[in-house]
Amino acid sequence: MSAMDPSMQTHRAACGGDGHCADSDSSVDLLTQLSSLQSDGLIEYGARLIVVGELLEAILVSLRPEMRADVRTAFGTRIAFRGREKTDSAAGEPRSPKRRGAL
Repeated sequence: MSAMDPSMQTHRAACGGDGHCADSDSSVDLLTQLSSLQSDGLIEYGARLIVVGELLEAILVSLRPEMRADVRTAFGTRIAFRGREKTDSAAGEPRSPKRRGAL
């Protein structure tokens, strides 16, 4: 990771400007660093999901109502298929996709 990587900001703040803790060999310090990085990553991932959701909402609002209904139906079909696919594969039963169209 580069020194300018935002995910390292918390670690650098806790350990000084260079990012190296004096006693970074302890398990507690290493777990704290890992937790901090995972927390930052999770927050960034959530922010990306919010932005993508807002973008999709803006696109859907611009569609005609009948097109929105088609998108909703196709999306629901894909999600239902993927749900069945996961539960069937967990039970050891492979399924073949029966897709009419891609969304």
